[in-house]
Amino acid sequence: MKRYIRSAIVNILDEPGETQLKVAWNSTRPDELRALAQTEHVGVLPAVLANPNTPADVVDNLIATLDDSILWDAIQYEHPSPELLTKLSTHKERSVREAVAENKATPADVLAKLAKDKSVFVVRAVALNRSTPDAVLKKLEKYPDAFVRDYAAQTLGR
Repeated sequence: MKRYIRSAIVNILDEPGETQLKVAWNSTRPDELRALAQTEHVGVLPAVLANPNTPADVVDNLIATLDDSILWDAIQYEHPSPELLTKLSTHKERSVREAVAENKATPADVLAKLAKDKSVFVVRAVALNRSTPDAVLKKLEKYPDAFVRDYAAQTLGR
């Protein structure tokens, strides 16, 4: 039986990209997701990254090796895992951190850290995020950048 499962997983890479994408998005099997991380279909990789069942070592490897645009795509999925958002919140590229700050699924503690980011664009995204805790938004109302102050006040007004 183990041999059959292993060959079925390897064969998933022979499937069309659309089929791989469906499996990547819906799979709860870490071994399937590990196999799909090796796909040649780049459009599948954001779904593998965003799937909360993808093993941590696979996520770490993908973060280290993938283009920033693919990471950005993974963040845009409706329900990226909190673990993925947390890991990407410290990414070297501003655009990736900004996408994390914009995502409504980003954990409150991560938004609080991003509110102190060196990039004003990341801080602006935190100020606009309706999931940002009120205490963080109140601090941002005193931020040096006028846009951040306005966005924080606007978001507090919800």
